[in-house]
Amino acid sequence: MHTRILSLISTLFSISLTLTSCYHEIDLDKYRNESGKDLLTLNSIITPDSLIALSATKTFFFSDKHPESIPVEDLDINISMNGVNAGSLYYDPSKRLYMSDIKPKVDDVVEISTEYMGKTVYAKESVPRDVPIEDVSVRVKGPLTDEYGQRYYSFTYDITFLDNGEEENYYFFRFKESPSDPKAPWKSTILGTIDYSHNIVFQKLKDYMGDAAPSWLMWNPAGLPFSDEVINGNKYHLTVIEDVIERNISVEMKRDFNLFAINKAYFDYIIGNLMYVESTDETPTGMIDLGLADPIRTFTNIHNGIGIFGCYTLSEKRLDVLDMVSINQSMRDR
Repeated sequence: MHTRILSLISTLFSISLTLTSCYHEIDLDKYRNESGKDLLTLNSIITPDSLIALSATKTFFFSDKHPESIPVEDLDINISMNGVNAGSLYYDPSKRLYMSDIKPKVDDVVEISTEYMGKTVYAKESVPRDVPIEDVSVRVKGPLTDEYGQRYYSFTYDITFLDNGEEENYYFFRFKESPSDPKAPWKSTILGTIDYSHNIVFQKLKDYMGDAAPSWLMWNPAGLPFSDEVINGNKYHLTVIEDVIERNISVEMKRDFNLFAINKAYFDYIIGNLMYVESTDETPTGMIDLGLADPIRTFTNIHNGIGIFGCYTLSEKRLDVLDMVSINQSMRDR
């Protein structure tokens, strides 16, 4: 046995020397993609609530040092609304963004285009209609006891909305703790463990992603996208379960329910990030800060370039859950 171990160590040591030798011989520069180095990266997420803003940056090779994105500041970026020229975006150096004084409206077809390295880089998308949250109901069970002996309450939320059956629709749902009062943060009940698995729309999402679906998909605190494939034209009750440790429940338990109606390109982009990007903390209102700089394996809808041109409308409700249920009553009923 002692001889076998020595033999194994010797073999592993030899392999490590071989790998070290190979490492020093690799010339990464020869793998640079000549067609990829001149790609322009455009990222913009537009919504009727905000002025149009767009970031334009250069791509870089994955082994290059890039502490921050490199903006392209001298572009003439044209914008058109419903086929009518609406002028050019202006560059704001303080924000490092190209800006417009235009706020798009629902159903507007927005196109951005510019010339870069002899090519026309462009994207064209339509702003989706908003889908209002009609109602949010809450049920509670508890106190229950988990496997570690901790007492907790299980809150079930049913979020009701009506899908538009005339077209394919895509959504992003986010459930989160409302911002606490900075003068009295102790009043707030911190977000518990979230479970999205009781929804057919999210089960279909998991099936669509297949083996690439992360194990934490149904518990992702940043929210999840879904399509109307299995609910087309129907009223749907989206269910979210939140388990909160009893000792964490405070005076208030305010929660935000956000239903984003998004364009298909944005839907594909978010799925790509869920499948291939480790950090998924970014949500629709923050995606413009993420963008695409490395040529990672994800979706882009920028023609002759790379990036994402996304559109969304938002319906939201904010509720204090403790105003809707009685914890003491639930304890008597268990």
